[in-house]
Amino acid sequence: MGKLVLIITIILSSVMLMEAVVYSDTLLKKAQAGDARSQYDLGTYYLDGENSEINIDEGVNWYQKSAAQGYAPAEYELAICYEHGFGVVQSEAEAVKWFKKSAEHNDAKAQSTLAYRYSIGQGVEKNEAESDRWRLLSAENGDAGSQFLLGLKYFNGYSVPRDLKESMKWCKMAALQGDSEAQIMMGDFYIDAEVVEKNYPEAVKWYAMSAEQGNVDKQVDLGMMFLYGEGGKIDYQEAYKWFLLQSKRPGYNGMYDTELGLAKEKLNQTQIDKAVADVRRIMDKPGFQFPEYDYYDEEYYDE
Repeated sequence: MGKLVLIITIILSSVMLMEAVVYSDTLLKKAQAGDARSQYDLGTYYLDGENSEINIDEGVNWYQKSAAQGYAPAEYELAICYEHGFGVVQSEAEAVKWFKKSAEHNDAKAQSTLAYRYSIGQGVEKNEAESDRWRLLSAENGDAGSQFLLGLKYFNGYSVPRDLKESMKWCKMAALQGDSEAQIMMGDFYIDAEVVEKNYPEAVKWYAMSAEQGNVDKQVDLGMMFLYGEGGKIDYQEAYKWFLLQSKRPGYNGMYDTELGLAKEKLNQTQIDKAVADVRRIMDKPGFQFPEYDYYDEEYYDE
């Protein structure tokens, strides 16, 4: 039972990123008439559980019909099904086959998956050149994860010549799509000043984007920057806001209560209320989530 729940979670992690499909007689008729997009939408309807009970057999059946017509998103989802044995017999060979079909039909997620598989030799022979080829195609097709990984490759000079300008280009693309790690890299570029001039306000802007998604590391860094004036600006209200936010994470052990108190004692009640409201606003934003593990848990560092 636990394994089934895990598999369902993996499958739904992709289909639930899309808008929920609303069932209609028109959708069914178009799917039955052979429209590949409608078949895919109907498969998603049965699998996402948003507007109906999950029906694995029906969902996979409609994905198979759509994929057979070369519809790339359906080919990708069918590959996921074969990868995990969801509604079909688990088969690495079938999974790779459908990932390749989807990637060849320009699906960025499938291209990213193939890049990863070729990099570690999962279901295919390990091949760095092939991995790099699919990674670039995925990045060019707008996959934020691939854009960030390509930025890292250029930053570290791994399998490509080290090129910080190229690294920053790809990281910025990913960061603008909301990739938290890419946003951190962008902040670092403006602090390190190897590609662009040092610019603390610009660095803070990018760090804050990551912090507002739940990145505790950057919440603490921003708190320190504003508390002690790194970059030439002390702002106790901003410092209090970021230290207060990081203190809301599950399992917080009081590690930064001293800094929280130092910032708070410099504020009047109006400023405190504004910081509290800002923290509430950030935590209520769609997509905000603290990490599952605690960056600052002593046991984490003792491992």
